[in-house]
Amino acid sequence: MLHYIDQDQPEPQQFNTSKLEQDLGEVAGPWSGKPGQFADKGSIQNGLDALNKAGASTLGFLKGDRNDIELVRRFYSANPQVANQYDLPVNLFIRYVSGVGDKGLEVGQAQGKKMLAAISVAKQEAPSLLKPDALQLFTPEYRKSFQAKIRQGMIPVGLGTSFKDNELVHSLGRFWAKPQKDGSYQIVEDFDFAYAPASKKGGNDVRASVYNSPLSKLTINPADLGKTLVASGVGQPFQYRLTVRPDGTVQVAPKALTSLSIKKR
Repeated sequence: MLHYIDQDQPEPQQFNTSKLEQDLGEVAGPWSGKPGQFADKGSIQNGLDALNKAGASTLGFLKGDRNDIELVRRFYSANPQVANQYDLPVNLFIRYVSGVGDKGLEVGQAQGKKMLAAISVAKQEAPSLLKPDALQLFTPEYRKSFQAKIRQGMIPVGLGTSFKDNELVHSLGRFWAKPQKDGSYQIVEDFDFAYAPASKKGGNDVRASVYNSPLSKLTINPADLGKTLVASGVGQPFQYRLTVRPDGTVQVAPKALTSLSIKKR
C-alpha cells in the first residue's frame, strides 16, 4: 500500500522490557563486581556492605541473632561470588560464617601482589629461624618440625618474620608458601579460629598454643566483634588452596579438585 508524504504514519509499537530485564537479572544473580575491588575501603565498610547485601542487620548479626545469621548463610550460599569483591578478611570471614567455604572463591591481582611482597620479605628472613635460639616460645617438637619445613624450601609467612599488611594478617594469617618451578607459590591452609569450639577446630586444637603466644597479634582476626559469633559455634572451617603467580594473579584450586584421590589399580 502506497503512502503519500503528508499521510499520517502509525506510531511504532512500543515494547516494555522491564520484565525481561528483571528475569535476566534474576538469572544472572546479584552484581558481584571484580575480586578485591573494594578492598581499599577497609574491613569495616566492606563488612557493612556485605551484611547489607544479604539483608541482615549489622547489630543483629554481631549479637548473634539467628535470623540475621540465617540471612547471611542463605544469601552467600546462593551467591558466593559476591563475597569476592571485598577485602580478604571480610571475604573469608563471610565464607566461614555462612559455611560456603572456598566455593567460587576468587582473589584479586592486587591482593596477590601483597602476598608476593610478604613472601619476598619472609624468604629473606627465613634463614634466621634456623638458628638454635630461634622459636624459643614453642615446644622442641614444634620447633623441629617448623625448621624442617624451611630446610625443605618452604617459606613461613607471618611467624617469626616481618608481617605488616593488615589485609593478610587478618585473613590468611600465618601461612606457608611452597615455591614452584615456574616461579609461583602454592599456599594450602585452613581458615579457622583457635577460640572456636573444639568441633570447629578450636579449643584444644594443636595450634592453640601458637595463637595464645606473645605473637597472637598476628593471628586471624577479621573483627573483634566477630569473636563471640565464632566462640558460640557459628560458622564452618574450610581449606583454601591458592597458587600465586609471579605477576600477582591468583589461581584458586576448586574444592572438587583438591579432594580428589587417585586409587591404584
